[in-house]
Amino acid sequence: MLETSRRNHGATIHPISGSTYSTQSDIKALVRDAQSMLTAAASLTGEKAEELRARGMELLDSALGKASLVPTQAVEKGKELAHTADVYVKDNPWRTMAIAAGVGMVLGILLSRKH
Repeated sequence: MLETSRRNHGATIHPISGSTYSTQSDIKALVRDAQSMLTAAASLTGEKAEELRARGMELLDSALGKASLVPTQAVEKGKELAHTADVYVKDNPWRTMAIAAGVGMVLGILLSRKH
């Protein structure tokens, strides 16, 4: 069977959730930094305030750039997972058919039960 998850210090991390979590935490950190700079800039005047505002805007632009990558990464990971599933099904056709039949039987039993 192909390995579809990564190990991180003994814990298994799904490939999609690991990269999504990393991107989300990066975006949150950038937004927090930008907010703190813009808050500090609001109380200042002059050249220093302009520097802080400019830096805050750069951080927000960076966060928006990273946020725009999330859908692309999700599509790429989805394609990888579909390929992995395809390879598994081709390598294990009887096991796959047995699993599908079992799931179908369980769903049939659950749906046909009278309350």
